[in-house]
Amino acid sequence: MSPSSFINHHVQNRIGYIIFNRPESKNAITTDMWRSIPDLLDMFTRNDCEVVVLKGAGGVFAAGADLLELEALQTFEEAEENWNAICNALMSVGECSVPTVAAIDGPCIGGGCLLAIACDLRYATETSVFGVPVAKLGIVLDDGTVARLVSLVGAGTAREMLLRGNLLNAPAAQRAGLVNGVVPDLASLDSLLSKITEDLLDNSALSVEASRSSINRVCGLNSFPSVEDPANIIESYLTEDFKKRIAKALGKSSEEK
Repeated sequence: MSPSSFINHHVQNRIGYIIFNRPESKNAITTDMWRSIPDLLDMFTRNDCEVVVLKGAGGVFAAGADLLELEALQTFEEAEENWNAICNALMSVGECSVPTVAAIDGPCIGGGCLLAIACDLRYATETSVFGVPVAKLGIVLDDGTVARLVSLVGAGTAREMLLRGNLLNAPAAQRAGLVNGVVPDLASLDSLLSKITEDLLDNSALSVEASRSSINRVCGLNSFPSVEDPANIIESYLTEDFKKRIAKALGKSSEEK
């Protein structure tokens, strides 16, 4: 499968780069983009990449899933296909065989934030904003994704983010443990990223992988996916409440729904 035209990718110095490049839509992630992520990670690791970096173009990491695509979902099969693409992408990042780093500049919302928290490390500029406002859209998340968030920020902050739909600015995200570091601007982020990837490449791959696996076990992340019913997640994309909330998010009047 060819990667989405909205994702730039390349390999440099044993580092694979995934760059979301849809700035006119704030890098909103389409189903095709979600599907491309596992294939790109597989290609990188097969070509001996030792680190993978996720970035966004145009001053945005990713402002969530594509709302127009979500609005168009009509059947259980369509919603299932969409959810499977999202779930597989998040799982592929979370279970990648090499360290993953999210370099975040600007909005990192919804699906973009879920991708970032699936990475091993996250670094951001001061203008970055984070949130998972699923409650504002009526979307249900899987336990594994929620567990990743809770493992980073704790149950209290996770409740604020998921139940209230609160957004965190970069300093607050760092205090909460959502990001590992915050720098003033994109140039500083690129400089820090060079140092981070240099450390990862120089360190023992055996030790790094053992530590990653141990951290996941200690945090209970290896126990997912859980026994939850995926139908509850898929059906949340088809409810009347979801349709109304999507229309509102898109700025549509009741006559346009």
